[in-house]
Amino acid sequence: MRTALAGLLASVLLLQGQAPDLAGDSALWRDFSSWVASLQPLPPGHRSTFAQTYGLTLRARGLSAPESARLLQRIQRLHRSTPAREAVYWDALYKLGNGPDAPSTLLQETLRGIKPGRALDAAMGRGRNALYLASQGWQVTGYDLSPAALAATNSAASQAGLKLTTHLARHETFDLGTAQWDLIVCLYNYMDPDDPTLPARLHRALRPNGLVVFQTAWRRELTRPQLTRLWRNFQILRYDDLAPGAVTDEWQASLTYPTLKLVLQKTSLP
Repeated sequence: MRTALAGLLASVLLLQGQAPDLAGDSALWRDFSSWVASLQPLPPGHRSTFAQTYGLTLRARGLSAPESARLLQRIQRLHRSTPAREAVYWDALYKLGNGPDAPSTLLQETLRGIKPGRALDAAMGRGRNALYLASQGWQVTGYDLSPAALAATNSAASQAGLKLTTHLARHETFDLGTAQWDLIVCLYNYMDPDDPTLPARLHRALRPNGLVVFQTAWRRELTRPQLTRLWRNFQILRYDDLAPGAVTDEWQASLTYPTLKLVLQKTSLP
């Protein structure tokens, strides 16, 4: 605990001094990016938020609480503007230990009695599900846009004596391939179950009878019959549409937004 707190304190003090001029978006993002680069990852089991830690840095450098809050809101807006900024933002979150540590309950329930094969963990984060799959005998590949996430995953795999293949990539740059996977894991990874292009992409990438395990916060833009038609080339093995707060062992979004749990199996149809 002392080591973790010392690392955070060092990150705060590194940029302490005269209050910076962060009026422009570019200046603010350069400052935030520099802070993220200096940030030491917290040990497993420890977590904070960039609002707490970067906010403390801004306060230590002479900015008021309202000014710091406004800058944090701007960062939330700016990080969505480019892929490079998105990666920096997620580096901050993963260095600070954000996200659950335990593997997905839905994933564990789905795979009971299933023979291991080739699995893809899309936007794998710190690797909680990929590590679980590897421990169960699956041949696991995962990708994420955050170098910090992949570093945490690879470190945990090495310590556990597990073998994983990881790639630095985004959804739009990773090649899913054709008939490559027995399982594709889509858990809070910003894949949209309402995306009309997604069923065909995943169907093509899966081997016969391959599975998709999908859990995410969603906007309920489609009814169940509409969603069933969209995923018509899959057999729906599980469909849970849960109210906010029903899922308490996952990302904080589960407490704020409805949660969709969807387990799909590829049929023989094209």
